[in-house]
Amino acid sequence: MKKIMSFFMVFFLANFLNAETPEHTKEAKPLATQEQPQAAQPKEQDQGNKKVLIVGTNSNYKPFSYIGMSFEPIGFEIDLINAIAQKVGFEYEIKDMNFDKIISSIQDGSIDIGLSSISITEERKAFVDFSHPYFQTKTVYLKNANNDEIKDKESLNGKIVSAQKETVFEKIASSIEGAQIEPFNTPDVGIMNLKQNKVDAIILDLIVANDYLGKNKDLVKFFEEGDGTEGFGIAFAKGKNEALITRINEALEELKSDGTYDNLLTKYHLK
Repeated sequence: MKKIMSFFMVFFLANFLNAETPEHTKEAKPLATQEQPQAAQPKEQDQGNKKVLIVGTNSNYKPFSYIGMSFEPIGFEIDLINAIAQKVGFEYEIKDMNFDKIISSIQDGSIDIGLSSISITEERKAFVDFSHPYFQTKTVYLKNANNDEIKDKESLNGKIVSAQKETVFEKIASSIEGAQIEPFNTPDVGIMNLKQNKVDAIILDLIVANDYLGKNKDLVKFFEEGDGTEGFGIAFAKGKNEALITRINEALEELKSDGTYDNLLTKYHLK
């Protein structure tokens, strides 16, 4: 779809400031040839009168969801929802939004699906339903390389620890004895605060952290642990989408069986 340059600049600035961005309707296109994943045509009988599903994501979480050269969300999760849509048969629109707004947006009906590296926890299960897990990760702790005071998790007592709002990492940070918690909206902001010594440590997903470590040699990992969750799941309104969730779970298994899922892991260096 052609867009004029001014639209690109508005979209770019909106994302840079972490504002919510307009939805992007997706149409079917073969995965092997596309740069930006598109969705399959809808099956109206399955979606009732609703022909398009709104998918909420936070596109500041490379390589899962991030803004590409065309100023639209791309990444592992965007490719994944496209592949699922082709299997199940629905259209979707991507709505870029703050991560801490995704669950509440599912609840109030402004989005239909949450797909943004959302860890499946018992606490979240009380508010939304989840698909089967599609990815498992670990939790890592980063600090400035020249900070000799911090050697392990226990040495964070009395330190300022930063984690993304409404994530399992914020909950983990809150459990650290004596630590002062400083939440952030996006990992970019958290990393910037760490590099500027506004915080002493930051807690992130392993895959996301590795991307930042590759670009910031002045940062180091000093601790790693499991996140205590079942992994990342696709979130839906509670008790309203049983049939769709079943079909999406089936699609996930098919994608694993036919090699598509494995190819996506390879494409985004997630193996």
